[in-house]
Amino acid sequence: MRLVFEGAPGELVEAESGRWDEFSGLTSWHLQRYEDEGYDSLLDQQTDAKGEIGGEWEYRLKQLITQFSLAYYREFEEALPIVGDGHDENPKQVGFWAAIHDMLVQCGYDWYDETAMCQKALKNRLKSIAAYRGAEAARDEYQRLLADWQAHEEELERWLEETPTGQATEP
Repeated sequence: MRLVFEGAPGELVEAESGRWDEFSGLTSWHLQRYEDEGYDSLLDQQTDAKGEIGGEWEYRLKQLITQFSLAYYREFEEALPIVGDGHDENPKQVGFWAAIHDMLVQCGYDWYDETAMCQKALKNRLKSIAAYRGAEAARDEYQRLLADWQAHEEELERWLEETPTGQATEP
């Protein structure tokens, strides 16, 4: 979890670090000051890394995601699985992925926007894996994803044959 704080964080750290150290769900924490990396702020770092528009958007999104994360931790005592296990009580495998889906719907995006987002996220994650774990780890994950996607074709065709299509209505 990231807490984005603009300004001088010294007072916040002094006032809250004891609580952070004692909190059972927090295994560690550290203060990252972007000034130490040559930036005036997180916004400056983000625009340097992602461009003027992308950096500003991501900076603003981080603040929204922080609010969502706090609400999520208040709502759920235990973290949701990324994908539910699909048993009788959760046949659609609802998990944390549904939060991203619902957020896209609430913000007016459609099916194709969502699949474009998922594709961009996968490409981005492969580059991130390479940056942090090395090229071979990224290639291995790419091959795992490709095999999984190719294997899904048979499942999709079976589902299409068994399920009426083109007739769904909004929930």
